[in-house]
Amino acid sequence: MTQSHAIYVRPLVPAEDAAAVAALAKRAFPPTESVFVGIDDAGGYIAEAGEQVAGVCLIRVVSLPGKKRVGYVSWLMSDPAFRGQGGAQRLVDTATMQSEFFRTGERLG
Repeated sequence: MTQSHAIYVRPLVPAEDAAAVAALAKRAFPPTESVFVGIDDAGGYIAEAGEQVAGVCLIRVVSLPGKKRVGYVSWLMSDPAFRGQGGAQRLVDTATMQSEFFRTGERLG
């Protein structure tokens, strides 16, 4: 059953959010996939609806030669109860805006 709540996006706090991310991975993916979700070296964002985690976007950053850095989305997941409400899109948009800011120093939007 789909729930409808306002969805807010905030930065991931690994020490505080690890258990919630693991629980969401179990709801969002089959057991053979959810065991690989980890936030050990990830940054990212959490979409919340009330006090529930509606989605997570985990980001990894890799250093390249020449002091370049590249970021990528390592996991994007949403709670089945909140799918279709735009939470995943908001997570990706937020991650994209932040990564562009870190790359150029200029804010998007």
